[in-house]
Amino acid sequence: MMIVSLKQTFMFCISLALVFTPLSLLKPNYVYAAIPPINSTSYYMGTVDEDTHYGIGYAIGINHRNRSGKDEAIILDYGGQNSTGTGATLRTNPDATYAQIRDAVVQVARGYYVGTGSDLDSQLLIIVGTNNSAYQVTSTGGEAWAEMVNEIGEDTEVYDSQVSIAGGNDMEIDFATATKTRNWANGYEDVNDYPYYNYGDAAGCTTSVLYDGEDDLDCVAYENTWSMSDYILCIMGCSISYGSSSNL
Repeated sequence: MMIVSLKQTFMFCISLALVFTPLSLLKPNYVYAAIPPINSTSYYMGTVDEDTHYGIGYAIGINHRNRSGKDEAIILDYGGQNSTGTGATLRTNPDATYAQIRDAVVQVARGYYVGTGSDLDSQLLIIVGTNNSAYQVTSTGGEAWAEMVNEIGEDTEVYDSQVSIAGGNDMEIDFATATKTRNWANGYEDVNDYPYYNYGDAAGCTTSVLYDGEDDLDCVAYENTWSMSDYILCIMGCSISYGSSSNL
């Protein structure tokens, strides 16, 4: 199966963290406050087939060529990192190695670049995502994901006039404790050359527009409780992360 599910995810700027980046200005290790793309498309991947990935990029490139000057972000979610620390478990449950994911994502970039043709203005941000539900929600897991994203960035430099790369994590409060998730984020930060986007949830967090960040309120979900400061740190606590909520 090419894609297990596909959803349109509006990239809202939440009041706690206006931390989005325009695609044309995305640089490693910097945070910019800016207007995000109107929306992103999330692909929950069930394969690392390179032809399939090339086709995804090419189709987006053709679409952008017909509407020159378009900026867009896509999230490629490869599921949680696996128990052996060698890659991730895809939505249809086979494991894919970091090298397989890397090579597949490079083909998305290549397909997009070819698809845009004479359109030299359109931009695509590819967010390469995992989640905090599985085995490697540790600093070692964060380092491994960042190292893979670094390699993807190196292998797509030939396309970087129109393609930007970032890591991603669907950090959900009920997937793991705040401590584990923060450890992952710190591990990513230790070795990253590219930022990551947190496109998880804010389950149980306050929705009050009056919240001023002073009180350390709790985000209470079914399984876990995070403090608001935990949540903010995982979005913007270090200089390499950006917020992008799929559940607002």
